[in-house]
Amino acid sequence: AAAAAAAAAAVVDPKVLAVLRDPSCLLTAPGLTLAFTHPNPEPRQLLEAYGPHDGEGGRWRSVLLDGDGATFEFSTDGDGMDDPESRWGVWALITPLGAPGPEGKSSGGGPTQEQVDELARRAMALEVQAKGVRGKISVAREGWDEDRLRALCRRHGWEFEWMSEDGERRRRAAERLDLV
Repeated sequence: AAAAAAAAAAVVDPKVLAVLRDPSCLLTAPGLTLAFTHPNPEPRQLLEAYGPHDGEGGRWRSVLLDGDGATFEFSTDGDGMDDPESRWGVWALITPLGAPGPEGKSSGGGPTQEQVDELARRAMALEVQAKGVRGKISVAREGWDEDRLRALCRRHGWEFEWMSEDGERRRRAAERLDLV
């Protein structure tokens, strides 16, 4: 078998052997286009998890991705359990390989689990605070046209009147009469 491999290598062009030994020489070759094939061109599921983070050995774990993209899919069985409001949502943190580790050290390991947990806790706390208006929501057009001004006055029990010289003169005269 070794003799057959040696015989096959003898037939191969020496330039091909040089490239096989050190492919970096292709990067400087003029007029050459390199085409790469993704090692996993078909999408595949890398993680399925649910529930809270359980620490070491839990359902949630870090996943190293090949390539430069990922698709996240969220689904639910729709049963709602006892608290349907807490059943919805996805939280993911994606960092590049070689991201700084704890205290900014370039360990390549990225943030620690404690740092990720703290970031998630703070993000969820902010989301709870940002839930919005609890009362009746009123949506109005932009601009202060007459219809909107009249609606505002009705809402607050104010009298609507356009500011004109005659209207202002009557208002002041009425105020003076009230003082007497």
